Amino acid sequence: MSAMVDDDLWSAVGDPTRRRMIDLLLGEGGGTATSLSEHLPVTRQAVAKHLAVLDRVGLVHASTRGRERHYRVDEDQLARAVAQFTEVGNAWDARMQRIKRIAERIQRGRDGLDGKGGKSDTDSRRADTGGRLEEPEQQDRQEQ
Repeated sequence: MSAMVDDDLWSAVGDPTRRRMIDLLLGEGGGTATSLSEHLPVTRQAVAKHLAVLDRVGLVHASTRGRERHYRVDEDQLARAVAQFTEVGNAWDARMQRIKRIAERIQRGRDGLDGKGGKSDTDSRRADTGGRLEEPEQQDRQEQ
């Protein structure tokens, strides 16, 4: 990853209520704490606190209109956030692919598919028990 991860931004959008608020603001072109609270299962005061968090990380900006503060999403900051999330997601996808390749290599080695053409331990155990797969401890007990 080349960009620095903004922990405050991740924390702000990590809350499902705040993500829903961003969706509502984008859909409506803006809104107030009162108008948002009508669509959310939280109080107007809770909405105001969530908006303050989003404002602090620059995802929304407020302007005063009469007695209320009207909020709108800063689309440039939202685009930067999406780019950051995408970059982090891509980095994790690459890590998971490397882990998958390593796990597959280990599994091929266990299955005896390592290109040597010999029998694996599993094949040998199956042959020694008439086709049944038994653990070595079970084989030792039966041989005694």
